[in-house]
Amino acid sequence: MRITMTPTEKPTFFVYEVGRDPEELCLGNLVLKDYANPTLSRHYTHPRIHERDLRTYATITHLTKGWEMKYSSGLNFTPLIPMIDFFKARISWNRKQERALKADEGFRITLKDPEKFLREQVLSEVEAVQALQTWTSGANRGWGSLGKKPKIWMLTGLYLLKDATSTQEKLRTAVGQVGISSTALSPVSGSAIDNSVDLGHSHNSKSQTPTKGLLVWAAQYRALDYHVCKRSAPADIPSFYDDVVSQGSTYYGGGGDEPDWAGGSGG
Repeated sequence: MRITMTPTEKPTFFVYEVGRDPEELCLGNLVLKDYANPTLSRHYTHPRIHERDLRTYATITHLTKGWEMKYSSGLNFTPLIPMIDFFKARISWNRKQERALKADEGFRITLKDPEKFLREQVLSEVEAVQALQTWTSGANRGWGSLGKKPKIWMLTGLYLLKDATSTQEKLRTAVGQVGISSTALSPVSGSAIDNSVDLGHSHNSKSQTPTKGLLVWAAQYRALDYHVCKRSAPADIPSFYDDVVSQGSTYYGGGGDEPDWAGGSGG
């Protein structure tokens, strides 16, 4: 029997807890290892590019009023705890988190050709080249775990949202079940009886945070293959690993169209 898997779109935009300054998260930024904390980790901030260059290098989708993005994550763990023959116990932990972003307006900006942008824009900046050389030469000297190459990520897409409201809801439950097994009670009762008690606790919290202005709420990254980026060969150009992208959850509803971009650059 042959099973055909239906292709699904990968969620690649990492959503941040709070909106970020567009001057801090720009197309072409480089981050060493931890893109979840892009300004705390070692990083290089690429200058925001001019409007005409932005249209050349990136696809810009206008997110209209009423746009909303939702996603959820969770954990369910139910172990069966072995006890003596006539006693049984089961404990279940559930944790679920739901987040939603709503915005009056926004833009989804992704690079059309990340390698071209890397070559023509990022590597033309002395500071970017110096950062790559420092990070890679450290790996070549055995810096890091067993000399392994640490991942270097380049920011290749972002969500700019205006006057966004972030809503977060967390639900935690713990349920325990204890009792005497039916096999232990059947000799006494003459029939199988399930004698058990359920004990549980739940906690639910919800927060809503309105913001003002145009902020970066989500970013997409791709991993650089920098094995050719060494001090001994500064002219060599790094490339991207195939299909190594950031992990995210950006399933969004709401239509979009190409905007009449005005009022600044959108790195």
